[in-house]
Amino acid sequence: MAVLDAPEAVEVLIRLSADEDRDVRDWATFGLGTLMEARDTPELRDALVARLGDEDPEIVGEALVGLATRKDARAVEPVRAALKGERVMVYALEAAAALGDPSFHPLLLALRDAGGPAEGYFRSVLEEVISRFEQAPA
Repeated sequence: MAVLDAPEAVEVLIRLSADEDRDVRDWATFGLGTLMEARDTPELRDALVARLGDEDPEIVGEALVGLATRKDARAVEPVRAALKGERVMVYALEAAAALGDPSFHPLLLALRDAGGPAEGYFRSVLEEVISRFEQAPA
């Protein structure tokens, strides 16, 4: 996307990621976290960290994935908390995989072993992430 290559694109998305409108924040956070994953600045990371406190779980998830992709240590505890949460979302699984912190492996196994209702896509991502941890060198 040529628009995202513009020098001011990161600045605009950072500003929009704090917008009052939920959809604007969501798309801007997705833009920063995922669409611009090759870009990495302290300001971009700080904007993603700010979204970890958002009231919307999807926005928090987008921020987690963006930080984890960049191996930002500030994502470790929020990912751990998300994996222990009442309603675990795929974002937490993706972030755990991106960070690769070995302490996530038991939490992922506990999710799998807990069973219960979960959609097929969630289960398939969970199994894939567990597999990555089990294939990683110790």
